[in-house]
Amino acid sequence: MLRTILAAILMALPLSALSAPAPDTVLMIVSGEGRDAGKTRPGYEFDEVSQAWLIFKANGLAVEVASPQGGPVEADKYNPEEPFNTQLLTDQDAMGKLANTRRIADLQASDYAAVYVVGGKGAMFDLPRHAPLQALITDAWQRGAVVAAVCHGPAALAPVRLADGTALVAGRKVTGFSNEEEALFGKKWAKEFPWLLEDALRERGGQWSEAPLMMPHVVTDGRLVTGQNPYSTPGVAEAIVRAMGRSPLGTPART
Repeated sequence: MLRTILAAILMALPLSALSAPAPDTVLMIVSGEGRDAGKTRPGYEFDEVSQAWLIFKANGLAVEVASPQGGPVEADKYNPEEPFNTQLLTDQDAMGKLANTRRIADLQASDYAAVYVVGGKGAMFDLPRHAPLQALITDAWQRGAVVAAVCHGPAALAPVRLADGTALVAGRKVTGFSNEEEALFGKKWAKEFPWLLEDALRERGGQWSEAPLMMPHVVTDGRLVTGQNPYSTPGVAEAIVRAMGRSPLGTPART
């Protein structure tokens, strides 16, 4: 009899109460599309990995890295002399995880307190069409995790539907790489995109906002955090830390 009552109580609890996300691990999602440092296929932005990684680690968070196919991933061309990139390039743990990313389909949302989607034009191609990523984000959100993305990273959020069928971004404040920025900086690949990011988020009910061209802009709506462009990365990382219930400690990526 007691066993039956306990089972009924567990069935009545929300999913987040049964399995809260791990309190100290951020899952970083990167595109696996990149080839030849972005010359033949666009990939992810290394700056958006390095700056966020340093802030997460400074705040005592563990970081895992995943991509649609798993294994090595290639960034677009970047400046290795930038201090934040130099720091990451000498971090054996970080570089090892980028050289052998986890396959998204193998992951459990319950292992992560936050999911952070890195931008780069490659994110417009493989991330929106990757069903396991959409399922992971949906599960993470419904378990109470923070969901975040920067630059073109919000492309991964556009197709995400919650259990009731509504779009994740519907009615929520969002930003991302704007149409104005795309017109100036996306000429090589934009014609191949499935849609423009700003248009897609607006069409799905996102309450869009943007800053002037290539100025930092971070939007937080509860557990949803989005950043407009690469220069928004440190602010996005700090907003993720806050949304996880912590006060950000230090900002090494800004120095």
